[in-house]
Amino acid sequence: MLAVAGGTAAAGTALGLALYPGTALLVALVVAVGVLAVKRPAAGFVVAVGLFAFEGTFKVRLSIEGLPAPLAVTALALDVGLAAAVLGLVLHSDRSLPGRLWRGARRFERAALILLGLWLVLSLVQVPVGGDLAAGVMGLRLAQGYFAVCVLGGVLLWSTGGLDRLWRGVLTGLGVVAGYAALRVAIGPSGGEKALALFGSDTPQEFGGAFRAVGSFSGAFGLASFLVPALVLSLALALTRSDLRIPAGVVCALCLVAILGSQVRAGLFGVVAGVAVVCALLLTERGAGKRRAVLVAACVTGLAVIVVGGVLVTGGASDETRERTRGLVFPTSDQSLQMRFDTWEHTVKEAIAEPLGSGLGTVGRASGRHDATYTDNSYLKVLREQGFLGALPFIAGLIVLSVALVVGLVGAGPSAHPAALGALGAVAAFLAMFMFAEYIEQPGKVLVWSLLGVAIGDLFLTRERAQR
Repeated sequence: MLAVAGGTAAAGTALGLALYPGTALLVALVVAVGVLAVKRPAAGFVVAVGLFAFEGTFKVRLSIEGLPAPLAVTALALDVGLAAAVLGLVLHSDRSLPGRLWRGARRFERAALILLGLWLVLSLVQVPVGGDLAAGVMGLRLAQGYFAVCVLGGVLLWSTGGLDRLWRGVLTGLGVVAGYAALRVAIGPSGGEKALALFGSDTPQEFGGAFRAVGSFSGAFGLASFLVPALVLSLALALTRSDLRIPAGVVCALCLVAILGSQVRAGLFGVVAGVAVVCALLLTERGAGKRRAVLVAACVTGLAVIVVGGVLVTGGASDETRERTRGLVFPTSDQSLQMRFDTWEHTVKEAIAEPLGSGLGTVGRASGRHDATYTDNSYLKVLREQGFLGALPFIAGLIVLSVALVVGLVGAGPSAHPAALGALGAVAAFLAMFMFAEYIEQPGKVLVWSLLGVAIGDLFLTRERAQR
């Protein structure tokens, strides 16, 4: 009987692999994350975060296989994997960790954490405000849910002490994602990738015959949201870890090629902001010598040459791309930016007229609502949905926490904390991109909020240990 049952299961598995290989692979990866969550929780969390970089690939594959609601199934599977990974970290964590974090936090850091906690609590209360409970829950999941889960996961990841042994694996994963995206810049997207990008966005996906790079994501914005912070993280590791300099440098270059191919100008703005934070922290560090200054200057020069060259190449493809390139030099005359200014002004007027907000899930492309509005700005998205009562603790909490962490890193020594350095640079890049679209909904949030948790764990726990 057992042999028959085993044979039947094996036959069913083989049939499933033959008919639905993408679905079988996704299920297998989620199961693998669950196993790692029990055996090696740090690795399980890293893999779970990495799977979000392939959300577009899985959506395309499941659509081709004819699976019902392929987009929803993919999102559910990725969420299950992430939840299992964080649960594994929680079960393996030290029960005294919350107290240690609080003791390691300084006054302004504690104030920022209280503000962000208040934002999360207010968000729960505001779920039904929009009148559509399902949309409210979806909006809570996309912004507040991922923020809370990923920051917690990042803190726990650092507390396990396992991240330092995983950097090569992290860079390998980022290299695969960026390398595939860079390859698609050269050969163009597959038919399924192009169809998914066109289906999921109402923004232009093609300029002068050149389709915007989407890589393994659902669209160009999703690619930029993940690879911009990945580039900044890789740069920080290349500048501070001699043993990781070559792989980190390769990842950095591949990310930049993919970002240029996506033609997302906010991505370049994010790169500049993130790189500026990393380099400023390193150059202002006490005891920084000429060798570091030369290394930083060489990296920045190399990035600048690639960016300028890439912009000139992509900008010369057609009249449309030339106009977009001109907008980088003369932003006040750029039509796209002027439209954003109009949208921002209109959104602020709506927020003043409706100070309690329109409700969670009512703003943004990822909300899934047919009547959703767009603000082209993540900060204004929160303001429009949650009103001033919800937006103020969110924005103030992020600003105060970011500044406090930067100040703390300056005191601790950036080169001695490469994880926190790369994380804060990545967060700076992501928050800079918030100015130009609802990036708070995009898949890069999973990576960035996890890195924010890593920075908190790195600085707070190191400080707490020194106080003993």
